[in-house]
Amino acid sequence: MAILAAVGHAQAALTFHGVPLSCVDRASRQYNVPAQDLFALMENEGAAPGVAVHDNNGTTDLGPMQVNTCHLPFLSHYGFSYDTLKNDACANVLAGAWVYARCLEQMGGNQVLAAACYNAGPNDLVAAYQDGYVQRFVNHLGAGVTLGQLQGRPHKPGLELVVEDQ
Repeated sequence: MAILAAVGHAQAALTFHGVPLSCVDRASRQYNVPAQDLFALMENEGAAPGVAVHDNNGTTDLGPMQVNTCHLPFLSHYGFSYDTLKNDACANVLAGAWVYARCLEQMGGNQVLAAACYNAGPNDLVAAYQDGYVQRFVNHLGAGVTLGQLQGRPHKPGLELVVEDQ
């Protein structure tokens, strides 16, 4: 019985919010975004595969990275669907990493602004600051990291969506 518990614990340790760590690593490398940023975003979102949260604006946030359905018109051209984003942890993290990479590009590589963009979109960054999303993102990155240290940190990810067999 102890062996089964240890195996179960080891398997649980290889996931984060129901996402295999290999999926986070793949998404990080594919979109040239720091894996720790993806973990911080997932921790902020606080969701898991199968979760759908309906927003006041008529959209829905899906899965562990709470990818908003406003991205579905584009993502659907690459085989992503509502159900895929909601239920497939790896697909969700790939899509979330793509959204975050776009935000990093739009925000000149500034991780703090990119986190705000990820949460509220590029036109409503103040909302992400006001509701504490940005501060939680910074806190999740780890002890000693400050908003000031992240300001202007350069990242130059590609924006094209890349879908490979999983």
